[in-house]
This record gives sequence, structure tokens and C-alpha cells, in this order.
Amino acid sequence: MNKNNLYYKRGMYIIDKSLNIFKNDDTFYEKRNELINIDTRVGDIDIDSILIGKVKIKSDVGDIDIKEVNDLEIDANVGDIEIDKVKSANIDIDVGDLEIDTISEYMDISLNCGDLEIDKVNLIKDSKIELDLGDVEINNISNIYIDAKTDLGDVKINNNYKNADITLKIENDT
Repeated sequence: MNKNNLYYKRGMYIIDKSLNIFKNDDTFYEKRNELINIDTRVGDIDIDSILIGKVKIKSDVGDIDIKEVNDLEIDANVGDIEIDKVKSANIDIDVGDLEIDTISEYMDISLNCGDLEIDKVNLIKDSKIELDLGDVEINNISNIYIDAKTDLGDVKINNNYKNADITLKIENDT
């Protein structure tokens, strides 16, 4: 294993920002032109801090834990995701919960079955959240209008600004 970039610890891959390339039967990691691709069938992913370029993750089964990234794209089938800080996020989860502490620019989030909790939101452009089954909780949001609709589940939002320039659209249907 590349001792400077990738660590395997108790069934979990731990990746740092100097990652170049690693491949085995289950997982492929690659960094090209400030793009890091992570593709795994089974296993947890733990990312400390990647503040350059874009991080793309495709995960069939496993939890994902991210401390800080700027631009993030996740396509996950089964597993829970925890993110401390992200600027821009495009996330699609089939089954699993998503917790984000801080999102600061843009989000496009889709969950088929799972709950979403975001602590702090400060968007610079229109964004959206779609859930088929699950609850949405957003605790702190700055100067954003929330356009929320639900068929089944709860939507709890603090600080909704109807005259804001930026809209966060939330749809929750079954």
C-alpha cells in the first residue's frame, strides 16, 4: 500500500489529500487533474480533508465519513453518510441516512429511503432536496427561501426567508 496516501484500518479505507492512485479487486482510487474518483463495492470510506478539485464517490455498500471537501459527488446504494464541511454537494443515496454539519454553496441531494439532517446551510445558488421516504431537518439556514412539499414524512426548517434571492426546493413523496 502507498504509505503516504492510503491506509486500511479495521475494514475502512482512510484517504488523505495527497492520494495518487491505488487499485485492488474491490476498490479503485485515482487522482487526475484535481479529480479524485473513489469506486468501491463493499467497505467504509473515511476522508479527512481534500480541499483541491472534485471528489467523486461511487459506493455499493458501506458508510462514508468526510471531514472536509470543496466539491463532492456521491452515488451510494446502501450506507450512511456523515459530512462535516462541504461547499458544493451532489449526492444520491438509495438507502441510508445523510448528516451534514455545514454546506456553504450548493446542494442537489436525492434520497430514496433515509433521513436527512443538516445543521448549517448558506447557499449561493438555487438548490434542491428530494426524498421518497424519510424526514428532513435543517437547523440553521441563512437568507434562503425554503419551498417545501411532503406527502409522507416531516419537514422541520428554522429561519425561512420568503423574500430571499435563493431558493431551496424540498420535495418529499412516496
